[in-house]
Amino acid sequence: TILALRHVLFTSANDSPTRNIVIQLARPCKHMASATFCDDGGRRLIRPMDLSLFMNSLIFACAAQEGLAHVLMMLLDAEGFSFKRRKAHLFCGGVIGKTIGDCDDMLEKGAVIGVMPTNWGGEDVPPGMGLAPDMDYVVKRGDLIIFVSDTISPPPSSAHEDGSAAADVDAAKLLEPAEGFDTPHASMQALICGWRPVWTDESKRLRARIEQITLGMGAGSALYFLNAVPEDLFKRLIEVECGFSAATFSDGKAGWATAQGVELRHVPGDAADQDDLEPLVHAISFDVAIVLGSQARAAGDALSPANMDTRVLDILLLLRHVHATSPNPNKYLHVIGENNVDETAMLALAPRTKDSLNKPPDFINTQAIYARALTLTLAYPAIYPAIAELFDDGNSGASVRLVRAARYLPLHVELKWNVVQARVIAGPRGHEDSHLFRRICIAILTADNNKIIIDLANDDVRSYCDTDRLVVIERKV
Repeated sequence: TILALRHVLFTSANDSPTRNIVIQLARPCKHMASATFCDDGGRRLIRPMDLSLFMNSLIFACAAQEGLAHVLMMLLDAEGFSFKRRKAHLFCGGVIGKTIGDCDDMLEKGAVIGVMPTNWGGEDVPPGMGLAPDMDYVVKRGDLIIFVSDTISPPPSSAHEDGSAAADVDAAKLLEPAEGFDTPHASMQALICGWRPVWTDESKRLRARIEQITLGMGAGSALYFLNAVPEDLFKRLIEVECGFSAATFSDGKAGWATAQGVELRHVPGDAADQDDLEPLVHAISFDVAIVLGSQARAAGDALSPANMDTRVLDILLLLRHVHATSPNPNKYLHVIGENNVDETAMLALAPRTKDSLNKPPDFINTQAIYARALTLTLAYPAIYPAIAELFDDGNSGASVRLVRAARYLPLHVELKWNVVQARVIAGPRGHEDSHLFRRICIAILTADNNKIIIDLANDDVRSYCDTDRLVVIERKV
C-alpha cells in the first residue's frame, strides 16, 4: 500500500505532494524506514506508528496506576480538554520571547505542556523541547506551543501580571508533603491471565513489562503468570532470555526473582478454566489481575478480535465467581482488561466487593486509543515526535503518570492550583529534583469513580485528601 501511494503521489499532477500519511502497524517492522519517503522539500510524509508497543505498556502501567487509561482517552480526544497546538505568535496573543513558564501563567485554564519547532524533521525531539520542556526555554518565532485546553484559541489571562505568579512559587516552596518521599512500596500480589505471542518472539518486551509492573512492588510481592506456555519454554524465556535468577521460595516452590526480590511464578493452565483459576485465587489474595484476550501460541491459532473479547468476558465472569467464594471475598481486586469491540466494556463485570459493588473493570479500549492517536498525528503532524513519546516503549521520553497528592502536598489544606503546579515542577520538598526530572501537573484524579478535575483556573482553591492523585507529565532529564 505504501509503495502504491508513493507511485500515485509522485506521478500525479502535483509531483511534490505536501500530504501527511499515518500508518498503523500491527507489530514491530524493522524495515519500515526503507519504505518511507519525503517530498521535494525533504519533508517526511510517512509516519508509521506501532501502537501495539504502547498498548502492551499501558495495560501493565494501569496495574500500578488505576485510571491511567481514562486519563489518556481524555487527552487524546479532539473535544473538551485535550492536546492542542498553536503557533507561538497566535497563542494567548503572542508569546515570542517569553519562557515556557511565562506561557503557562498566561493560560487561565489548562496547562502548557510542550513546545516544538514548526519544521522539525528529526525522529527525536530537540533538546529542551517536546513534552515537559525546560520551563526556562525562550519561545522563538516559528515554535509551536503544545497545551491542554478546551479551546484551540484560549484567551490570555491577566491575573498574574501583578507579580502573584512569583508569590505562588514562593508559597509552593513552603509546602510540606503529607507523605514521606522514601515511603516504601506496599506488598502486592498480581495475576496475569493469558500471554502475548510477541513475548515469545521478542523477550526484551517481556522483560520490559515485568520490570514495569514490579517497579512499584514492595517486599513480599509476587507476580503470577497463568497461561498455556510450555514450562520448558517459559523457563527459557524468563531465565535465559530475560535474565531473571532462579529461586526457591518460602513455600518450597521454584520460580524466579527480580533484582528487587519480587517473586515470579508460572502456573501452567488456562485462566478460562475454573479448575485452573479457582485453586490459585483461593490460595493467593490477589490485589490486581491483568486479563489478556490472547493465549499462548502453543494453545492454538490466534483468535479473532471478537473471540478475544469473548475470552476476556469469560475470564472476568469466572474471576468474579471464584473471588466471591475465596477466603477474602471483600478484598478489592483491581481488574485490568482490554477490548477490541466498544460494547465489551459495557458488558464486563468485575469482582464484587463491599466497597466496590458497581465499579467496572479498568478497561483499555484498544480501538478507541488507536483511532484517537492516529487522528491526533494526522491533525498535528508537526508535533508528532513529541506526542509519539507517549506511545514509546522506552524510558527516555515523556510519559503521563498518576502520583499521590500526598507525595507533594499537605492534606486537608486549601491550596491555589498555581501553587500546586509550582510545587510539582520543583519536586517534593526536601527532595527537589527538577534537575533530574521535568514535571508538569495538568489535572487531579479523585477516587470518585476516577473523576478527572482538569478545568481549574490558576487561582482556583481546593483541598486534597489521601485518595487524590495528580496527573503529571514527566520527563527524565
